Parts: sequence; structure tokens; C-alpha cells
Amino acid sequence: MEAYIDKILIAVAGFVGGIVSLAYIKNLSLKSSVLAILVGMASAYYFTLPLMHIFNLTQFHEPIAFMVGMFGMTVIGFLFEHSDKIMNKITSMFIGK
Repeated sequence: MEAYIDKILIAVAGFVGGIVSLAYIKNLSLKSSVLAILVGMASAYYFTLPLMHIFNLTQFHEPIAFMVGMFGMTVIGFLFEHSDKIMNKITSMFIGK
């Protein structure tokens, strides 16, 4: 039950982070604003625990989820904008050139 509550708290923290991120993004339509919030929440939900594992963190789930949610749209936007370059690097790592 505690793990379920942790996931809910992570999603809520990401949701709030997504809302806060809107303060820094200007001229968004309603649709884009809702998408930014949902991307922030989803980013926090799916990436907080793996990031905590990678960096060997055992505390502060909610603050980390908040930051992931706040920066989630920025990171996703960067990945989409540079997806060709990123995919070429990943491909060359495994296939070689």
C-alpha cells in the first residue's frame, strides 16, 4: 500500500511541477498548457524512480518528482527538437561508423 501512495505522491508532485512550468512558458494555447502539465506529470511518474536509482538516492521522492515534472516539457521538447542527432549517436554507439 505504501508503494501505491508513493506513486500517487510522485504523480501529484509532477502535476504541480507541470503547472509551475507554465509560469516560465509564454504564449501557450489552452491545449498546449494542458499537454505541458500532463507531460510533466507523466515524466515525473515514469522517470523519478529510475533517476533516483541511477543516482543512488533513497529519500526526497516528492521534491525530485516536482523538479522532473517542472522540467519534463523542456526535456521532451529538447529531445524532439534534436531527435535525429540523438538517434544517430545512439545508432553509432551500437552499430559503429
